[in-house]
Amino acid sequence: MSRRPSQITNRLAQEIYNLDNILEFSRNLNSASNLKKIADSILLTGMADKGIEVIALLLAEQGLPNIFTLRMFQRTKRELEGKIFPISSTLVRQLNRTSHIILNNTLEAENPATGKMMSALQCQLLLPVLHQDRLRGILCCRQKLRSKKYTEEDEQLFQLISLQTGVAINNILTLTRLERSKAQLNRKVAELEAVEEISRALLESIELSEVAHNLLHSVTRYLGTSSGSLYVFDANHPHHLELVGQQGLNGTEIPKHVCVEENAAHLLRNQPVLSTSINLPDSLRNLWDKVDAGIGFPLNWAGQTLGLCLIGNKTGISEYQPSEVDVAALLVQQAVAPIHNSQLYLQLKEYNRDLQQKVEARTHELQQANEELRQAHERMAKELESAALLQKTMLPQAFPLVPGIELDHFFQAATETGGDWFDYIHVKDHLIILIGDVTGHGMSAAMVTAAACTTCFQLQQLYTLYTDFQLTPAFILEQLNYTVFKAAQRKYLMTFFVASLNLRTGELRFANAAHNFPLLCRAQRPLGHLVGSGVHLGAAAHSTYQEERLFLKKDDLLIFYTDGLIDNTNPQGKNFGMRQMRRFFQKEYGKNAHELAKKLCQESQTFYDNHPLEDDITFVVLRVAEDFREPPT
Repeated sequence: MSRRPSQITNRLAQEIYNLDNILEFSRNLNSASNLKKIADSILLTGMADKGIEVIALLLAEQGLPNIFTLRMFQRTKRELEGKIFPISSTLVRQLNRTSHIILNNTLEAENPATGKMMSALQCQLLLPVLHQDRLRGILCCRQKLRSKKYTEEDEQLFQLISLQTGVAINNILTLTRLERSKAQLNRKVAELEAVEEISRALLESIELSEVAHNLLHSVTRYLGTSSGSLYVFDANHPHHLELVGQQGLNGTEIPKHVCVEENAAHLLRNQPVLSTSINLPDSLRNLWDKVDAGIGFPLNWAGQTLGLCLIGNKTGISEYQPSEVDVAALLVQQAVAPIHNSQLYLQLKEYNRDLQQKVEARTHELQQANEELRQAHERMAKELESAALLQKTMLPQAFPLVPGIELDHFFQAATETGGDWFDYIHVKDHLIILIGDVTGHGMSAAMVTAAACTTCFQLQQLYTLYTDFQLTPAFILEQLNYTVFKAAQRKYLMTFFVASLNLRTGELRFANAAHNFPLLCRAQRPLGHLVGSGVHLGAAAHSTYQEERLFLKKDDLLIFYTDGLIDNTNPQGKNFGMRQMRRFFQKEYGKNAHELAKKLCQESQTFYDNHPLEDDITFVVLRVAEDFREPPT
């Protein structure tokens, strides 16, 4: 039984709505900066219409395939945020093999901790988040409207969410790691600059007071405090500390000389850092209080204590961070040599020369690295040039001359190597039109396109050589799917559309692998589409595709295209869009194929106004110019 026009219209509207949602989902994922925005993007795919709500995300711990960390998206159960939960190996394997899992009561028996967590979240549905064939996370969802069984369309949606969410989460985690590494690198740079500064200042210092000034200035500035004092032991009185420098203590009566006990000297020799948590001898405690110290650094050299550096508290901060203390201790140790004797001064100069040599060696290494990068860039440019030449040779240089059929086409790559490809097979009494689009650009995408092109060429040879060989659209897609799967290993997917026209009867058979629906224009009838469904090429090793058919007649017009024609944006951020393309063909329907192709090319280029293309533009125009010899009865 044929469908009513209203049912077809509703179906097409739903398909367009779903495609718009998926495109919006992809755009939002590309711009998502945190996990909450990823969850919001997922709901835009239509999951909310199906009564599914993303509650939380379980992120896999690196190196621990069964351990996951909980990230919340709702305001309920916030105490669970960041907690670690084990997931059974059985459940992990299931999630790696399926698009979704509807939870049941057996989960709590197999993994009580996880089962209780899912119950607390009121979670009934799990969606795997995959990246590079590995389970990187689990989307915990609530089903407001329970469904006994999901359709194939739902499973395809879940697979799309799984793969694209995995890529987006991996990008966010990678960015977080890079930002953390950048912060650590900046901190290390600041530490090295502080060490270099005090080393340079102390190397220039001769008098003890100058050493003290440079030391206190560097340490207090690094730690963010304003006060400090430096005491050294008198060479003639090993238990007497003498003040040799101070900063930020003007007007404060601080001791110039301090006599310390034997146990105090022993403490200074064996304690690298002093703080309020240490039980100080009375003499050191009194000195500590009078200079309002927050932290202290004994100056030890070769088993001998040379003195004590005391630094005040930070403003508004009660304790120093361990990393700050470590760097400050390093800064203080830079002052031990000048205080001890001039011989160490010469050693420090030698150290500076060594440091200079290391810098020069590092500079030489960086120069070599830059040269290698330059050479690599040149090799990459040559590879891109080769890939562009390869892609050009794969595209048809002219359209076949078929009596009664008008053909024309247009191709414009967004970069040196595009992801679009199309071709014609004109053998016997059939004209086959092929058009596809690889996700991504560059050398790898070009190789996937080359593999698909080779497969089509081989199929054409078989079709030419063997009279009983049936080259149907569904068969072509099945062979291409296996080729793309083997060539890309799921790193790249490909949309594809195949249409086979019987030149005697006008019968058109076609099959679709997630490609844009070609436009069908007929006299005195509304514009329609060649509607067919099928999964992306390369999504699985073995996929089957459904064929549809219709009969063409004189003056019928078909437009095959890739999404770059309608989805690229002009300088104002607007895209050409399906609505504008439909208006164009309604207006220009009476022209022949060559005029239509030329006019559409001019129209799109005027619209995009030389704005850099984000995706390749490809289209093929076919018009039936004469009646077929054997029309259908």
